[in-house]
Amino acid sequence: MQALKNRIALVTGANKGIGFEIARQLGEEGIRILVGARDPHRGEAAAAELRSKGLAVRYVQIDLTDPVTISDAVADIEAHEKRLDILINNAAITSAGDGAPSAANIEAVRRTFDTNFFGTLAVTQSVLSLLSDRPQAVSSMSPADWALSPSLAIRIQSSVASGSSVIVLRKRL
Repeated sequence: MQALKNRIALVTGANKGIGFEIARQLGEEGIRILVGARDPHRGEAAAAELRSKGLAVRYVQIDLTDPVTISDAVADIEAHEKRLDILINNAAITSAGDGAPSAANIEAVRRTFDTNFFGTLAVTQSVLSLLSDRPQAVSSMSPADWALSPSLAIRIQSSVASGSSVIVLRKRL
């Protein structure tokens, strides 16, 4: 991972769970981490915990369902970092009432799609200007993606639980 040193990564949903672990492991590889989270208390707390481990981290407020926080986050990154090298779209929600097609509440499914698909797309599109001068990797990994591949979800969860390297999916733009 030597090639990742001095890179800057935005990890959405990095205040807890897999997003936090991704941020921690990337930070340990020398990557500057932007902890993306919608809740300032949780985001700041996660960033502080990672900084206490000696990692280069700061919090950036971003809510996938709020276009204002997305554009504010992009402006913040541009002002303070001047660029972004890696995007990991980890933030996602689950909605009560979502489930099997025979029982799913359509509004719950709509909320889930609005956040997990359209929100992720909005973030990705918004940061492209920070990535466009150089070919860079945009990494996407969210719980919504795991539904497409349950075996991948199991490998990721096992990896995080065991403390071994996190699987990061990359796609060249």
